[in-house]
Amino acid sequence: MKNIIKLAFIIFTSISFVSANAGTLSVSGNAKFTYDILSSDSSAASNDSGKGLGVTNELNFTAAGELDNGWTWNYSMELDPSATTTNAGGAALNDDTQLTLTTPYGTVGAFISEGGLNAQMGYSAAAYKAGTDLGIGGHIDPMSIDSFNNLQYHSPAGLIPFGTVFKVAYTPSADTQGSASDNAQGATTNKAANTADTSITNTTVTSVTAVTAVKDATEYYLQTTPIEGLTVKASYIDIDSSISASTDHSQYEAGAANAKYAYGPVTVGYGRTYVVPFTPATAAGTFVIDYVKTTDMSIGYAVNENLTVSYEKSNSDAFTKTTDANNAVTRVTESQDSQTIQAAYTMGGMTLALSQSMVDGDGYTKADGANRVDAKETIFAVTMAF
Repeated sequence: MKNIIKLAFIIFTSISFVSANAGTLSVSGNAKFTYDILSSDSSAASNDSGKGLGVTNELNFTAAGELDNGWTWNYSMELDPSATTTNAGGAALNDDTQLTLTTPYGTVGAFISEGGLNAQMGYSAAAYKAGTDLGIGGHIDPMSIDSFNNLQYHSPAGLIPFGTVFKVAYTPSADTQGSASDNAQGATTNKAANTADTSITNTTVTSVTAVTAVKDATEYYLQTTPIEGLTVKASYIDIDSSISASTDHSQYEAGAANAKYAYGPVTVGYGRTYVVPFTPATAAGTFVIDYVKTTDMSIGYAVNENLTVSYEKSNSDAFTKTTDANNAVTRVTESQDSQTIQAAYTMGGMTLALSQSMVDGDGYTKADGANRVDAKETIFAVTMAF
């Protein structure tokens, strides 16, 4: 990692010896309307109670230029609406910013709440959106480096055979905010809220907890195309916090690997993810999550140049454990299964999509008897790209 940081420093400082031509500015984005219907058989919620309309938009302002020596630079700033209480009404936030420099030796860049390298969704051949990336299905998914501000290095195109690309990202803290000043220092103690997932609802399982004072995090990404039509992706993230082994069962690490193959109108995909979450130290007899394993399968079919249909299936298992007063270990597996059917029709810059997801044991409650939650979500979406 020190060598990567040194390389980034050398490349950035070398800019002072060349001049840059004036860059160009452009704006792109999309506007989307959705009608979302959510139903559940849980006693905690009435059926057909979750119906909502939404209109959202994302604007991406990009600038690019070239130095006299042929190196290129790119800048991007996204404005996304927020539904938080502090930004009621969908006020736009400048939450994703990046500045990169591309050279013959690779690309280096600084990313503010941006630049995720998580390969998890690489399996998906969804017509609209990966089924595990929709509203229901409380998966415990791998984190990505875009949860923090980070520095990255990407290998140059054509350097490695089979179109292979290698990327590495490093964050020195859990900071997620952009500086308003060019000399503003990061906070000394930061909260990594996204390092937690409280999806486990079984009362016998202790939810994964957030961890403060993250020291640093590193994420790696690899993509290759060994044969025509086949794309293989993999990623791994390791997060080092100041929580010691005496007060925490595990530090955080997660990985994903998948393959997707396209032949004619058919695309199939398969993926695996593993997550070892931050888990709290608890009294004997209380279950905590040891690790989570998820298997995803996807198939998409292009009926014609406008219409695409897809089917996806996912199984996620949370392996839990506890010890008694005699340190005897008991293990229990919590699980959830999901299926998603989608269709999308594109007409120029407009896409009409219909998606329906069904989850057995939402929130890892499939084997929980009376506490089991089965849910269904139907989404109709209209997206305008510009």
